[in-house]
Amino acid sequence: MMEAEQSSTLPPCPRVVLRVGFAGRRNLTADDEARLAPALDRVLGSIGRRLAALTPGVPVAAGSEPKITGFYDATRPPLLRLITGLCEGADTAAVLALERLDVLPDTGAADPARPCLATELAAVLPFGIQRYRASRHGWFLAEFDRQAAACSYIVELDGIHEKPEPDTDLAAAQRKKGYRAQSAMLLRQADLLVAAADPRAPGKAGGTLETIAAALRFGLPVIFIDSDDASIRLLEPDDDLDSVLFLPPPADAVLDRDIDALVRRLVADPALEASGSGGGSDDGSGSKAMAQLTRFFEGADVPPAPEREYVADRWRKRAWTWLKGWLERGSGGGAMSPPSAGAGASASAGESAFDETLSPYHRWRDRARKLNHHYGGLYRGAFVLGYGLAVAAVLLAGLSLVLLGEGQSEAAKLLTMTVEAIEHAPQTALAGPGADVGADVGAHAGQPAPRDWLVPTLLLLGFAKLAIVWFIARNTQRANAEHWSDLAVDYRYLAERLRAMYYLPLAGSFQPPPALAAQYASRVARQSAVDWLFDAILRSVSPADFGTHETLPGWNGGTLQVRVVRPRPRGALAVVREHWVRGQVAYHADNARVMGRLDRLTERAARRLSSAVVAVVMLDLGIVAWELAGTMPASVAPRAHLAAPWLMFLVALLPAAVAALSGLRFQSECRRLAERSAHLARLLGGRPEDDESRPTQLTGGRWQQLSRLLQRIEAATSAPAQDLGGWSADALLATERVARDCAGEVAEWSVLYAKELPET
Repeated sequence: MMEAEQSSTLPPCPRVVLRVGFAGRRNLTADDEARLAPALDRVLGSIGRRLAALTPGVPVAAGSEPKITGFYDATRPPLLRLITGLCEGADTAAVLALERLDVLPDTGAADPARPCLATELAAVLPFGIQRYRASRHGWFLAEFDRQAAACSYIVELDGIHEKPEPDTDLAAAQRKKGYRAQSAMLLRQADLLVAAADPRAPGKAGGTLETIAAALRFGLPVIFIDSDDASIRLLEPDDDLDSVLFLPPPADAVLDRDIDALVRRLVADPALEASGSGGGSDDGSGSKAMAQLTRFFEGADVPPAPEREYVADRWRKRAWTWLKGWLERGSGGGAMSPPSAGAGASASAGESAFDETLSPYHRWRDRARKLNHHYGGLYRGAFVLGYGLAVAAVLLAGLSLVLLGEGQSEAAKLLTMTVEAIEHAPQTALAGPGADVGADVGAHAGQPAPRDWLVPTLLLLGFAKLAIVWFIARNTQRANAEHWSDLAVDYRYLAERLRAMYYLPLAGSFQPPPALAAQYASRVARQSAVDWLFDAILRSVSPADFGTHETLPGWNGGTLQVRVVRPRPRGALAVVREHWVRGQVAYHADNARVMGRLDRLTERAARRLSSAVVAVVMLDLGIVAWELAGTMPASVAPRAHLAAPWLMFLVALLPAAVAALSGLRFQSECRRLAERSAHLARLLGGRPEDDESRPTQLTGGRWQQLSRLLQRIEAATSAPAQDLGGWSADALLATERVARDCAGEVAEWSVLYAKELPET
């Protein structure tokens, strides 16, 4: 009972969180620190004030806040998280600036005990915590422990730090790889990067300038502070650092405006406001987005319980379920070959217990998945049922015409027989006085009258046609007015992007690569609402949820209490390969088979029915020509006359069936879905067999890349003297490649199903 109650609860609204990564110079002079401190105060202060102003329930907003911020958790203050490398110099200056931020409530706050802004410190280290601390200057050790203890979490990577005298090429390569892994992992914790460096100084491996370039490539905006003159500039991902630095720094008012716009874009999604969610002209997309988010967080009755669902909705879902089940019975069912015993098999042996439901993202993804199944079933069932009922309506109309024609033929036949009897009456009278003329006429007049059930049957068929036509019209109106297609697309997009977050944190990433939007489609379902929601969920879930509390020796013999997030490359790659890649290959291979079978069956059936129409028309014309030629035998004529209306019935029904099959094929886009699923299955490593009875083989693609990387890691760790370490970065990039493939596939679904249901 408790599990049922928990599964029915709605996911919580995300907290307002902004994650600021920081990278800066390690060696600063006193003058550098004096210039840098006020610049950091200004940047973090501007970010914090704007973040608080966009949070519901915080009394510091100037003007009206965007409506979309109402979907944030109003019971907790906004959180500004700073992620650093726990280093001397600029990193420490940023930590001190964070501690100086004013987080007290404004005068007149409803809750005086609630701060307007909460702050949090986190860190990413390239090596083990104690080894990294030992690599710092001696005077910094106490400050290192103080900052480490204040961190909500510390990401500890698997880099190797050795600095022998004299230095060796291996040791230098190990350090470089470790620092570059730290830079890459820090960006995966952040929404934007604040960097403080001298752009004229030569860069180092994993240094600030490299980190800035990597951030821009990754799609993160950068607030750059020139440590030489404390000038501040804002860089967008499309900007070039050298070009921006060549220009004079912006005026204070322009910089404040740009930082405000940046924070607003990250937190409040102004694209929705511009489309009508926050004022101005509304084209309908903004209100739809608000309704969509309201349904996600508050629509406890969507999807409804089976006993409360409309009968028509149940039939819609059953129509698609029946069709899909019938198609699956003839396919291979997405069978997968058993796990190979190749490279990395030993690494996956202990990962079979991976449970997606334990992920902090599961409640949101489970909600999105249920909504996707609900609206996807309604939309697909709507067009399957619509086309089927359209054929049924034509069938009833044709049947009515046939019955009406037969009834009129019987009435005409009776009238003809009666007239003939009357015309023959004088001849009968000449036969003699004993002839019974009335009996003869009565005998002809006593032929069967038109059937008594004909009129009621025609009325019943008419009412049935009317009901079908009304249902088809209502079915189309509801599907289009309630946007079942767009909702199915959006919730699938959200569910699949959240699926990636089951696996990316295992590799240390909490900022997935962006999904590439479809470029050349004039009709694309708007995804701003779910894009905003996805990003809000990402920010709201803390990496600390994936860490463990540890007690380490302090720098001076005491203890250090920290929460450590420690990515394990081998385990992460094994889970990604065995659970994510294998599962996605199985799903897409099965989907390719099912959609391909639907495409082939509808095409083949439509072709055969078209041929049947031609055959029926030719047969009907042959009968007419035979009768006009006067060579039709008298014994054949009645049967030909009886068959004629039924042939015309088939001529009307079969084209309707062809049109319905073509519409079903078009509306389901089964060929494109089959091709896309087959492509993604091959890209991930599957090789769908032409023979549907044979299982899908895992031979190449991402599967093979993951297997090779696992083999390299095993070989390196088995020979520590030559191990470069820093395999977390390799595992991160390999996992992100899988995430990028899956995100690209689901992002383009807006082109597939972004259409209204046509009038049938």
